[in-house]
Formats: sequence, structure tokens, C-alpha cells
Amino acid sequence: MVLFSLMLSFASFSSAADVNPVASTRPVIAEISFQNDTVHLEMTGRQTWKYDLNRISDSKKPMVQMEVESLSINSVNSLEKFKSQLVKSVQVKRNSTQGHDQITFNLINTKVEQFDYLTDEPSRLIVDFYTKAESVKAPAKKIKAKHFKVEPTLDGF
Repeated sequence: MVLFSLMLSFASFSSAADVNPVASTRPVIAEISFQNDTVHLEMTGRQTWKYDLNRISDSKKPMVQMEVESLSINSVNSLEKFKSQLVKSVQVKRNSTQGHDQITFNLINTKVEQFDYLTDEPSRLIVDFYTKAESVKAPAKKIKAKHFKVEPTLDGF
């Protein structure tokens, strides 16, 4: 009987940990880099991702805000030190909403765009910042027509 009640209390303990995702999860790991004219943010540590990514439309200070589950301390430190030609600075507000961290990317101008996507194997959340390649059309040059006088040749042509 003692063994049965011990097994029952162990089963209730493990199911309680499964219900509470914060108790059984580790912090999200984030790595950010500047690669070929793109800022590449890659996050690992979750099988399913709960995040929110929004552009803040302020013409004076273009920025993107992201809410993601709690980041590791090392990730916060490396994000806050990051600067590039596209992202002026990054701020992280810890535990902003329900255990989520808020990341603010301060962009150099309004031409910087972002694209987010998920991968399966391994599970990753990726956000890329880039500037759209503008199709540059050079104005057509006016070519001055040159007129040549064609004189008949001996064979008649």
C-alpha cells in the first residue's frame, strides 16, 4: 500500500511539471549576426514557438518589437551589445508579459524590413532584417543619331 501511494504521488508530481511549462523549460538561446547585408537572428530551445513580432510605425524611430519566452542571460547580453549597418541597437526588457521577454530592434531607417520563419528539424525561430533591393532603372540616354552619306559603289550597291 505504501508503494502504491508513493507511485501515485510520483505520478501526480510528474504530471504537474508537464502542465506547468515554465517549470520544465530552459531559457531560449538567441544568436544574432550580420551576414551578407542581412541581420540574422536565430533562436533555439523550443519545439513549439510562442512569439509576437510587430513593426512600430514611428517615422522618427523605426523599430521592431518581439515578444518571446524567457531568454538566457548570455543571449540577453549578446543581443544588447549587437550593432550593425541595419540595426542601430537592441534592448531587452525582461519578464515584460507573463514570463516573456520583449526585444526591441532599433532600425537605421524605415527601409529595413524583417522576415520571420520557423524550421522543424531542429526547431528554430529565425528573423532576418534586410533592405529591399530596389530595382534601379537608369534613365535612357538620348543617343544623337549620326547620319552617314552613302555613296554608290562601282558595282551599283
